[in-house]
This record gives sequence, structure tokens and C-alpha cells, in this order.
Amino acid sequence: MTAPTVSIITPTFNRHQFLPFATKFVLHQSISDLEWLVLDDSPTPSEFMRSLSDPRIIYEHMSKKLTTGGKRNHLIGKARAPIIAQFDDDDFYGPNYLATMLAAMDQNGSDIVKFFGFFLYHKLYKTLGFWDLNIKLGPHWIWSGAAPSMVMLTEQNNHVLKDNHLGFGFSYVFRRKVWEHDQFPDMNWNQDGVFMLNAVQRFKLTGLYDVGCTCLHVLHGSNVSRVFPQYLIPNFLLPSLFPQAEALLAV
Repeated sequence: MTAPTVSIITPTFNRHQFLPFATKFVLHQSISDLEWLVLDDSPTPSEFMRSLSDPRIIYEHMSKKLTTGGKRNHLIGKARAPIIAQFDDDDFYGPNYLATMLAAMDQNGSDIVKFFGFFLYHKLYKTLGFWDLNIKLGPHWIWSGAAPSMVMLTEQNNHVLKDNHLGFGFSYVFRRKVWEHDQFPDMNWNQDGVFMLNAVQRFKLTGLYDVGCTCLHVLHGSNVSRVFPQYLIPNFLLPSLFPQAEALLAV
């Protein structure tokens, strides 16, 4: 069997309600030469995923609990494509997302592409924003906990964000050889950031800004990520910027 162009990997746990949306976002990609590998270590398997018949979808339920880094390594170990794309189970990916990332990889001769600037939506706050990870000074929102707050970042208090532009693996697309050189650490939190810190020592990274509204990072109260967007965007623009994300945001 001929290997696909790209292998999408999705580790998941106790988020069966999001998997029908994730499936739609994968299958609606403008690039169809793909495979999607999902590893689910929830207490019970997803009946929805088990009902799918598309041969490009490989769903595995595991009774043993793994870390997020361990799940990523397990999935990439089974992937057949030379390029790996990480899709989170709870984020929105538009039809042109993969094509945009792969084009940037080719045009820049890169081994890795990811977003340096992306849109976010917080379901609890009902707020849309944009975060430029390369801006590490000045006023930022803190989207964490029950209510948002603000902070003025300075050279004295922003040290935890020094390498932040390398994190947030929901938008990682990389050549398999990057992972073969250094795999993900066996951790749950910041395993993507540690992986990328090692990767950029040897491989070429291209950072993109999502000017085409191809992706929406969604927060809903059970995420592990803590985000610091600089910009708030009026909610009346949400249907025009991300019309295909409406159903996901209503869950």
C-alpha cells in the first residue's frame, strides 16, 4: 500500500463528544491523501469512532493510561507518512489548514511549521481573541480560571514566556525525521514545548500567522493550556471568520 502524504495524529481522553467534529475537520481537508491515527485511553471506547468505515481512519482504544507525550510517540510510531500533523481533538481545523501548512513547509524548505500567531475562542468567557506569541512585552490578557484578567508583561516578569513561541502543539506539522531524532518526553504538560526546543537545535522551523483563519484554538475549562492573547475580537465577527466552527463551539 502506498504511504499517504501526511499522517494526522490525535491523542484523546474522555472527549468523545468532540470526536465527531474532529472527524469532520479531518475528512473535509482539501488534501485527501492522508491518514488519521487516533489513540484513545478513555475508560471506554468511542462507539462513534468504531462505527467509521473510512480506511484512512485508524482508531485505537487502549485500556492502559499513557501520558500525552507517550500517546504522541505511540501514534507516530505507527504512522506511515513522511510528514506528521498534530490535530487536537477539541480544536477547529478548516479545509485549507493542511494545504496551508504543507505549502509553507515546501516554500521555505522547512522541517517544521507551526503558528506563531493564532485565533482563540474561550467557551466559558464567550470571547474571541488573537495571540502573537512573538510579542512578549506589554499588555496581555490572561485566559485561565473562572474569569479573564490582564497583566503588563515586562523584562522582569515574562521569563516563563521566553520560549512560548515554540509551544502549543495543536499546530505542529513536521517531517518524521524530526521525531526520529528526538521523541516526545513522557509527560502530560509542555511535552510539545520540550520536543520543539530539542528539534530547533537541528531542524529548520517556519512560524506562520493564521491570516487565512484556517484554525481556531478552543478553550473550554478542561484544557491544560494557559494563554495570553493581546487582542480581543468582537464576537459578531466570529460567524464570518469561522463559519464552519459554529457547531463545535456550541458543544
